[in-house]
Amino acid sequence: MAIIGGGPAGSSAAIRLRQRGFRVLLIEKDRFPRDKVCGEFLSPEVYSLMAELGLESELLDATPARLHLVHLHLYGESSLDIALSRPALGLSRAVLDYLLLRRAAQLGAEVLQQTTADSVYQRPSGEFSIVCRRNGERKTALARAVICAAGRWSRWSPQVLVKPTRRARARMAYGFKAHYESSVAAANTLDLHFFPGGYCGVSHVEGGRANVCCLIEKLVLKEDVTAGDDPSSIILRQPSLAAQLLGATRVPEFLFTGPLIFSAPKPVYDSMCMIGDSAAFIDPFCGDGISIAMYSGLLAARALEPTLLGECSLDRALGEYARAYRRAFCRLFWWSALLRNLAGPSRAARWAAGIVRENDWLGQQLFRRTRPSAVRTAGLGLDDSLAGRHHPGI
Repeated sequence: MAIIGGGPAGSSAAIRLRQRGFRVLLIEKDRFPRDKVCGEFLSPEVYSLMAELGLESELLDATPARLHLVHLHLYGESSLDIALSRPALGLSRAVLDYLLLRRAAQLGAEVLQQTTADSVYQRPSGEFSIVCRRNGERKTALARAVICAAGRWSRWSPQVLVKPTRRARARMAYGFKAHYESSVAAANTLDLHFFPGGYCGVSHVEGGRANVCCLIEKLVLKEDVTAGDDPSSIILRQPSLAAQLLGATRVPEFLFTGPLIFSAPKPVYDSMCMIGDSAAFIDPFCGDGISIAMYSGLLAARALEPTLLGECSLDRALGEYARAYRRAFCRLFWWSALLRNLAGPSRAARWAAGIVRENDWLGQQLFRRTRPSAVRTAGLGLDDSLAGRHHPGI
């Protein structure tokens, strides 16, 4: 079994397959730990997944921030609070990804870091040939199946083949992220600031730092900065953000990623399981990208088990994975698009915010609609006692 990409999706799949006794080759182009552009918000489901993968104590030892409230700063002076029925966590991707990749290696996965997968070829026999390159040296590995977790813009992802619509091109966006030394984040709170052409999240991570991560549409960037430059001139122009970041020290400079294009999920491509961002990129507004990545990795691992055991064909396993993926996540993508539009500057958005502000139950329902529920993820093999488990001491 070969997996391309060692982020939360790829490492979760590798861990599950090793837990089930299968041989795993995990190919990762970077060397961990490394930083990533990310909101670094671990939704409540992630704790249960980390515990299922044997990383409960390591996660808590990393001292993640504990988040109990989402505070939405909408356009104008409007705001909205959504209390989390179960706490979320704030943890940097440098720490989270390293914990997962290390766990995969500890369980016996062959992990090749700083290694690039140059080509993947399926032989007439059905076996895959993967050509890897590291430090100018090439090697060929053989696998009965391949999982792609290399991200939305890798050469293996079907996302690179999608021709965006005119509207999608107009709303093409870039992501920026930096940590701040002095904490600018409110205690136990994720602040989401919406402004014309983008939004920005501010919350604690481990070590007393605050993560500031924003998504800004390309048309807005053209007015102030080019992609890859410092977006401070845009975010500090927003009153609520400027007040929160006043006097803070940034470490290091902003990281950048993009362009970000939202398109329909494609869980199977070229006879490979696509997981994480390789399958689809969900709007970061929902804070659920990491849990979807991990869930999709577990779904792919489970779907491929019969093929690895010689009990069914690869085509049948890929079909099962595609159906399971759509059952679990497609509704989440629909709700994420709807909620992003509701956060806009329109009169309808202000009306909707007013209704939710007066109705705590409705706010909880909106939050729940963007979560991978126990029903939709049934069949992952997760321990039922963990599925609704709360963090100890939180």
